[in-house]
Amino acid sequence: MSAQQITNIHAPSPGDIAFTIGKRLDGTQKEVVHSMKRASNFHHALIGTSGVGKTFTIRKMAIEFAAQGVTQFILDTQGDYAHQEFLENHDLKGVRVNEIKFGYGVNTCALNPFVIHSADQGGYHHAVIGVLETIRLFNPSMGSRQRTLLRRLVNTAYERNGISKDDPASWHLEPPTMKEFLAVIDDEIKAARLRVESDIFDTVNGLRKKCWTISNKREKENSEERRQVLSQELEAEKDELFKKLSALIENEIQSPDRPSSSTGVISRLESIQDMIEGVVTSGLFDGLPVTPKKGAINVLDLTDLNAIDQQPVFYLLLERTFHSAVRTCRNLNPSVPDLMFCFDEVKLFTALADSPLDPINRFFTEGRKYGLGSLCGLQHAKQLTDEMRSSIGTLLVLPVAKEKMADVKRLWGISEENMTRLKPKSDAMYGFANNDFVPMKLFG
Repeated sequence: MSAQQITNIHAPSPGDIAFTIGKRLDGTQKEVVHSMKRASNFHHALIGTSGVGKTFTIRKMAIEFAAQGVTQFILDTQGDYAHQEFLENHDLKGVRVNEIKFGYGVNTCALNPFVIHSADQGGYHHAVIGVLETIRLFNPSMGSRQRTLLRRLVNTAYERNGISKDDPASWHLEPPTMKEFLAVIDDEIKAARLRVESDIFDTVNGLRKKCWTISNKREKENSEERRQVLSQELEAEKDELFKKLSALIENEIQSPDRPSSSTGVISRLESIQDMIEGVVTSGLFDGLPVTPKKGAINVLDLTDLNAIDQQPVFYLLLERTFHSAVRTCRNLNPSVPDLMFCFDEVKLFTALADSPLDPINRFFTEGRKYGLGSLCGLQHAKQLTDEMRSSIGTLLVLPVAKEKMADVKRLWGISEENMTRLKPKSDAMYGFANNDFVPMKLFG
């Protein structure tokens, strides 16, 4: 690179989040300061073949950002971001590494897609969409009729827990679980087979919960007098159940509009039942709550999950992160990021970028507005979607396989001659804010 092509890398300004990312290799040996205030956006891509230093660099950059207050989330699919890896290879600068373990057994974390963000006006709608998309990720061939029926069943599950889409005050109530959702579907199938409305089962379920609550209170009560009162309440609830059931059954007998025992409806319900049984059996949605720490490196450990199960967890994490940022943002288009998502081996997650409205695409195209950024590791340029590639503000091109150099030259104009000069685990071409690429020694 000639002297005329040297890009002036500015020093950080007040209120910036910045750090020295390396030294130039174009003869000046000048330190290169990576400045978020001067960045075109907060998204970073690190491209390089396996073993050239991507993971080390991502860890190093995550520490630098977290040390200045930017909360980090790292999706770890291979164990490269365990706390021990940070301790053995880096100066943590006082940054906390908070490990959040996902898995299939006890003492692992899980996400309940039915949880509603009550502070969001569209919280109920977003939660319903999240449930539907979670199920779709387990069942990519799900048809439009199944999706329509699923949406109705999801609404029923919320209603059983006293949650109404038209009453935001109810959204803070305990949400249903996947197991409870499966019970709703089981009742719908029974109702269809008996040619009755599923309201009967809703009534039974509601009164049954009341009876269980009273029974539990009675078991824990020491006062005999109080136990007698609770016993009377329990009998009253049982009588109420019998009365309501009798009225519902009489209404069913007299009603000329009884639902038909359509084989098609039962078939669709049974196919949905199979879907949800698979989701429940996975164990992904029954576990400890996720507890991230602000200003820390939160490592979301997905190493115990197979690749198929990693995707719905990633989808939910990114969807919730994006909507949380939208809800809580008080300063649109901030000069520095508040939160960054890091994911190595980005090819595992671009499969979720089917639509411009999918969370991963919205995270890249709209995240800058809400203070969101990313650190992405990939082995070659084609692993980025068009939406992601157009949203990258900082690009670090480490040594790539020779057969991939043509793609680098075509997309970013870096010559094969400059690429072949890069040393693995040391050098990179640094592209920042639409400036010319600078050859540098990383963190040198």
